[in-house]
Amino acid sequence: MIRELLAWSLIAAVLLASGAAWWRFARTGPPLLRDVERAVRPVPWFFLDLCVALLMLLSAVHWVGPPPEDPQPALWTGFLLRDTLAQLLWPACMVAVLTAVRHARLEDFGYWRQGRLRDVLLGAQLFAMAAPALYGLQWVLVNWWPKQHPLMELLAQVDDRRLWLVAFVRVVLAAPISEEFTFRVLVQGWLEKIFYRAAWLSGRWTRHWGPVLISSVLFSAAHAGHGPAWISIFFLALLLGYVYRKTHSVLPCLVIHGLLNAVSFVLLMLVGTGAK
Repeated sequence: MIRELLAWSLIAAVLLASGAAWWRFARTGPPLLRDVERAVRPVPWFFLDLCVALLMLLSAVHWVGPPPEDPQPALWTGFLLRDTLAQLLWPACMVAVLTAVRHARLEDFGYWRQGRLRDVLLGAQLFAMAAPALYGLQWVLVNWWPKQHPLMELLAQVDDRRLWLVAFVRVVLAAPISEEFTFRVLVQGWLEKIFYRAAWLSGRWTRHWGPVLISSVLFSAAHAGHGPAWISIFFLALLLGYVYRKTHSVLPCLVIHGLLNAVSFVLLMLVGTGAK
């Protein structure tokens, strides 16, 4: 009963935050991202570098190994620890490689020393504005197509604090860092350069939305097999891609992605059978 009350309180808090964010948006006017647009140079990496990144990612996946078939919490905790470490280390290694070989700068990776707090607050506001629609869509899809992520199904059945803690770090911290680095920074950054330089792709709409759509499709496809999640994830990716195109900062994307995962995880923890 207490957990259900906390879950409904969290939902109410998200809805209130969403209302406040939309009210602020209506007050300040539609150009929400105009003041945070940045002039950037084309990223210094090429298709070959993306292939190297893919090989590094596949090597990390091979090192982590397949998910355990046995639902024992100890086995899953070890698997998630390796997976979390891999998702944090391989982007760091790729940043080091591109910095050394391509002379990439922090700004090329979407990190700006100035405006960091503004980017974080922007991400929080956009999360609040988008959360009800994304969660509502996911709720409808899950009721129509009940299959879920195997990790989420396991967490709903067990009550192991170490497993929940490691899963929280993996879902809220490691996954957003790895995925935003892959699909927004590396892939979309490279696609923006290609679309800008190719004459037949240089139309205004195509140049602006082509990289966002392609990276969103790839991001959604990476989550195929997790039930209906890929559908709502596609719309999330469109939002993240648009924000990255306008700001070229990875911070608001990380905030949006991390907060969405965090609220979903906490709700599962509160109402999941294993957490009761």
